[in-house]
Amino acid sequence: MSTSFSYSDKMQARCEDKSNTQITGFGAAHLRALESSRADRIVNDPFAKHLTQQSHEDMKKLLSESSKSWGDLIAIRSRYLDEALDHRDSNIRQVVILGAGLDTRGYRLESLRGCHILAIDQSCLAFDRLNEVMKREQASPIAKKIDYIVADLAEDDWDHKILARGFDPCITTFWIMEGLLPYMERSSILKLLDTIDGMSAPGSELWADIAGQATFNFASVAVTMKFYEEDPLHGVLTSIPWCLKLQASLENEGLHFGRKWTPLTSLNTRKNVPIAFVIGKKPIPTKACEKDVCPGNKLVNYRQEMNLASSSPLFQTDASEVDDAFAESMGFVTTYLRGVESTRNDRIIHDPFAEPLTRNQQPKIEQFVKDELSEVYAFPENAIALRTRYLDEALHHRNSRILQVVILGAGLDSRAYRLESLRGCHVLEVDQSAAVFEHKTEVMKELHAPLIAQKVDCIVSNLVEAGLEVTLMGYGYNPTIPTFWVMEGLLPYMERSSIVELLKSIEYLSAPGSEIWADLPGHILVDSEEWGKCAMKYGEDDPLHGVFSEIPWTLEIQTLLKSAGDHFGRHWTPILSPKTKQVVPFSFVVGKKPIPAAVVEQEMCPGLAIKV
Repeated sequence: MSTSFSYSDKMQARCEDKSNTQITGFGAAHLRALESSRADRIVNDPFAKHLTQQSHEDMKKLLSESSKSWGDLIAIRSRYLDEALDHRDSNIRQVVILGAGLDTRGYRLESLRGCHILAIDQSCLAFDRLNEVMKREQASPIAKKIDYIVADLAEDDWDHKILARGFDPCITTFWIMEGLLPYMERSSILKLLDTIDGMSAPGSELWADIAGQATFNFASVAVTMKFYEEDPLHGVLTSIPWCLKLQASLENEGLHFGRKWTPLTSLNTRKNVPIAFVIGKKPIPTKACEKDVCPGNKLVNYRQEMNLASSSPLFQTDASEVDDAFAESMGFVTTYLRGVESTRNDRIIHDPFAEPLTRNQQPKIEQFVKDELSEVYAFPENAIALRTRYLDEALHHRNSRILQVVILGAGLDSRAYRLESLRGCHVLEVDQSAAVFEHKTEVMKELHAPLIAQKVDCIVSNLVEAGLEVTLMGYGYNPTIPTFWVMEGLLPYMERSSIVELLKSIEYLSAPGSEIWADLPGHILVDSEEWGKCAMKYGEDDPLHGVFSEIPWTLEIQTLLKSAGDHFGRHWTPILSPKTKQVVPFSFVVGKKPIPAAVVEQEMCPGLAIKV
């Protein structure tokens, strides 16, 4: 059992926040303490009094006039949520508390034994207090692990932060929004729910309370209710396709767990305020959509589920025309050229799988090379052979501790089957085409090809779409260990804006000591009409001072193919732009995320250890 605290760069500003949410957060804990002292209590939070007894004596005075009605509300709300947790699906062992404040359920609910709890709040004040009190009281969590994360739920990075703390989007989750939604704008709630839906495995559950329109006086403070709904089962929660039901309503008088409830009234209308507790569940498909094409490899067709389309005209086709698409795919073309190189007596690379992978499409590929590449490359296999060899060398000479490799735009890459330097590695291959992965898996199975890497995951995802972090985490990607990122033949086919976003995602996901490899042609080639037929979009003549400078990595040119010369014994003849007849530079770039001279671990974050 462990607890850890993770604070963002904006921690200091948020720690100085004196907003209503801070008042209501500590006020709710004080009311739980009062409830727990009652002989007829319906919830028992033994930690609440310790959390509020010293530094918040003023809270008791503020709450003296309104504590009765609000105290009953907090007690009943807490009990209903406790009941929902107690009766959740027993397979749910991951709980996310949004707007957690001084929540102590990880220390007091037996039903959370063995669970991983991720508690998120916008201010570190509550978490500082929890840390102080739990240490002083020598309290041990019932939950297996609790992570406290400072993040603003209206911002975009909270999902990244919980992924970094071990959130697993492939397992079911219980999402808690207790006392949260009334303080958010509707647009922010919609965005929050959309993120929750995207990160939730089928069978996940949620709990939320929603109040009707009202003006309240809480702790002598005019509480701003930004969001309200009279009918929550047909409101904002329906923006995600979850099954919803009303757990309880506090609009009218009644008994709840033996406690008499007198409805709250709005100060401006004097009418009863409807308060609803809603639970939801993400449906489980009757037929799984995942397709496991080979033992040990995960393959999910996100293209079909998310309606993703290739940005390249070379792969826009119907399934019935897949062979034609293969023949015109640059991934198949480069694989074919690796096969050609591998048959040469003076070969500088050896890919024994390239020819079998392209055998059925060779006539069409040869025609494509003749029609589309002949004006650009006199001997295109030379360029592919050198690019492949330089990347192989970079992998061979990487830091020996790097055992996690991500290949972006993988296509028919076979390094996990042919490079001894990848023995023991977890290789995650990402490509936008499920058909390519299916074809590769089928061929490797027919060849009985032994896997050199410890594990390979084939992941279908469009790199220009958001969600790479979630996708990789779902396949076991570990952001706390260094990674080797491969972008071979990828960046020229992306817009600059998309490259920048991709690099930022890589930077965020990478532990210190991680490395990258990428190739970029000069912009002259990109501007040529002939190469435009192949959908090339981006190039740079000086990559060390271009798009890669968007991330603070140490960069160097591994080699520059510009002048005539020998590489690994192979003579290189520069490529000329068909339009201007100028020499086109080809740069191979390697980069490394700096390792701090002294790794200083925060005392309050013992669980966040970076392995370098």
